[in-house]
Amino acid sequence: MAATATDFPFDLRQLDFALFEWLRLGDRLGQAPYDELSRDVVQLVLEEAHKAIGGYVAPANLDADRIGARFERGAVTLPESMKQAWNAFREGGWHQLGVAPEYGGQGFPHSITTAVDEMVMAACPSFVFYPLLSRDSGRMIDAFGTPAQKEAFASRLFDAEWCGTMCLTEPGAGSDVGASTTRAERRDDGTYQISGSKCFITAADHDLTSNIIHLVLARTADAPPGTKGLSLFIVPKRWVDLEGGEDGQDNDVCVDGIESKMGIHGSATCSVTFGREGRCRGYLLGGEELRGIAQMFQMMNDARLDVGTSGAAAAGASYRAALDYAKSRIQGVRFEEMNKPNAEKVAIVEHPDVRRMLLMMKSAHAALQSIVLWTADRKDRAHTAASDEERAEFDEDVDLMTPILKAHCTEVGFEMASTGINVLGGYGYCRDYPLEQHCRDAKIGTIYEGTNHIQALDLIGRKLLMKGGRPFERFLARAESASASAKACGEPSLETAAIELSRSVEALREARTLFAQALGEGRLALIPLSANRFLEMMGAVACGWALLEQAVLAVRRLESLEENEADPAFYAGRVSVARFHAAHVLPTVASSLEVIRAGDLCPVEADLAIF
Repeated sequence: MAATATDFPFDLRQLDFALFEWLRLGDRLGQAPYDELSRDVVQLVLEEAHKAIGGYVAPANLDADRIGARFERGAVTLPESMKQAWNAFREGGWHQLGVAPEYGGQGFPHSITTAVDEMVMAACPSFVFYPLLSRDSGRMIDAFGTPAQKEAFASRLFDAEWCGTMCLTEPGAGSDVGASTTRAERRDDGTYQISGSKCFITAADHDLTSNIIHLVLARTADAPPGTKGLSLFIVPKRWVDLEGGEDGQDNDVCVDGIESKMGIHGSATCSVTFGREGRCRGYLLGGEELRGIAQMFQMMNDARLDVGTSGAAAAGASYRAALDYAKSRIQGVRFEEMNKPNAEKVAIVEHPDVRRMLLMMKSAHAALQSIVLWTADRKDRAHTAASDEERAEFDEDVDLMTPILKAHCTEVGFEMASTGINVLGGYGYCRDYPLEQHCRDAKIGTIYEGTNHIQALDLIGRKLLMKGGRPFERFLARAESASASAKACGEPSLETAAIELSRSVEALREARTLFAQALGEGRLALIPLSANRFLEMMGAVACGWALLEQAVLAVRRLESLEENEADPAFYAGRVSVARFHAAHVLPTVASSLEVIRAGDLCPVEADLAIF
């Protein structure tokens, strides 16, 4: 039986609050380029997305996990329910929600497509990257391709007629992309002969589409070493002539196998050999060599934001599953009545520690979803900016937040899935309930698209320093503004939260100073040893200011509610999650500063013989 929206719970009210009351998306609808959109239209689209995703994506999740992708006789097949979900997803046009109208899309703001992406990720984490990779590949070719390449590939990728991949990782190189050895040799017809192997390539083979378009990093003849020597190539699984279209000829792209993974079993993670028989051809993206890394960064950053969204989705799905169980599981008595032999048995949601875990999960999801949507909204604002200066500022905000979203959201998302297992106790560890799958599926987010340590090094080594540190200062200023607003809103319970946020901002400033001092003194190892810790500090502060801004809005809304309005519990919840985050999460920012200040270098000073 197909699932319904009630079978797939998702908090549309929280989403509506974040988009329209906090981010004020409605102020920009009805104006170019969103002339035909209104709050009512967007709300209807989100409601229909919820029903559709609950109807055909969520039911595929169990098969995605239990059956998964299968590799037989050199080809990958997916469960029938995943193929049905793919076809229904395409027929509903959900893959084209944010695609530009010139490519047949609906041109919705990035914030709305991100909201729908979160729904899909919560419904079936294995499914979502097939349509996302198609969309992101289309964007790459649209941004950098020649007119002929755009005509031949972009529209079919945007329409999900074909699926795309990004091929960076090699068996001997891992995260060291500059060590890539895949070769590209120019042919007389202007194409390139591709040879080499890639691994951990998501969606590199499956039976959803008639063709798969690989974007492959490779090294041309006489190219310099490292990342500067890489170029990017469009390599179809089946050959596509730029003038004649797909001709169906096998292009010597060989799948060697798929990984047997901890989770996301329905997402085919492949090892691929290009040119085993010397017949693999590709087109140089844009027709210019040695631009591969600069081009690929667009898709990599899109993917990192997608992965950050998946962390928020994991936290939300885990919270909703844990809450449902906690409300229905009758066990024990109320804490106050534990010494009464005949006390009434109650649902475990009544127990203090279960409530603590549930509020932790609720707060975490609200925070992660908020910073994901805030970043998506900055992309929208950059798209509609009135000046180059304004556009640059929004783009810088997105650049700064990208490693934070990718790393912080995935770390917290995995932690919340684990916490959800604890809510259920022993049943949480069993397949009878979804939490154990949520936990397995969520872990990959901390690893792929650049491990979270790589994100942390990027944050400290590049993002803090870019544009003279102005984006970082704007980040701190937003947190300080949120703190000031909370202190002035008249709600005593938020004053302590505001003080804690201010304290955390000062901790970030001091940590930055400590890093500069360590560099000046030659204690270089402090940077990689502290990078992950610092990123988590920034993630906690970002979540803190987002939740505190929303809490202030909620306080004002509570003051103006009419007696017959049904939302007081929702707005009171906004205050509660902000208080919880400030009391239980933000204090870790100051304690992390103490670790950085101590400057312990034991991991690198210890003799290797001890390991």
